[in-house]
Amino acid sequence: MNVQRYHMAAGVTWHVEWHDKVTSTNDVARQTGSEGSHRIVIADYQTHGRGQHGRRWQSKPGKNILASFVIPSPHGLHGGIRSMAAALSIHNVLQCNKLRSFFKWPNDVVVNNAKIAGVLIEAAPHRLIIGIGINVHWPANHYETENGQVWTSMKAETGRDFDRKSLVCGLAANIIQWYGVSAEEILDAYRQRWVMRNKPVHIRIENGWLAGIAEDINHDASMRVITHDGVARNVHSSADIRQVTP
Repeated sequence: MNVQRYHMAAGVTWHVEWHDKVTSTNDVARQTGSEGSHRIVIADYQTHGRGQHGRRWQSKPGKNILASFVIPSPHGLHGGIRSMAAALSIHNVLQCNKLRSFFKWPNDVVVNNAKIAGVLIEAAPHRLIIGIGINVHWPANHYETENGQVWTSMKAETGRDFDRKSLVCGLAANIIQWYGVSAEEILDAYRQRWVMRNKPVHIRIENGWLAGIAEDINHDASMRVITHDGVARNVHSSADIRQVTP
């Protein structure tokens, strides 16, 4: 398998390795690297790309951004706040390219009600691995999967082609910015783009799904849901939750 290695200046100096194929960029990022360095692992194709709860991240070879950004563990940022900082980094890059994006808690970025990007955060000793997938050139049009998930891409929304290396550079710069601010700033900015407020959701429990209404995001990044029995429940990012489409 081929790999290109180079350095990139974006807020800090990043050590970049661009692979033609890997199992997943998070896997490679977790296996290698040294403490304190800023690294980006990118791949044109992942054989076992994954998202939240082990769901597969679909992507055609060479079409999208499949990247893991490795930074020293940010002090003061914990749990779901770390995913929110990544989502805001994606939002800023999309906004610079004339795309209006919003957030579905905890890990999805959407444009026109279709998923365009996702985040998978994993911790490693003394460092944080920020896995980001952005649909750049695939799908060419809105695409619905068997489970009802609707996907879109930057090209599907704009009709334009994009330089993936430039987009990765923009992401790297925004990651340095957002992972350097307070949890309160991250939460406030995230709430402004959160589209699930007062929307029906289902929470997976042992014997099925529990219906409720998404009310707010708490200071610890959990989501407060009022279930059908009137009980307020704080749902954390490890939970399996789905927004109900009207």
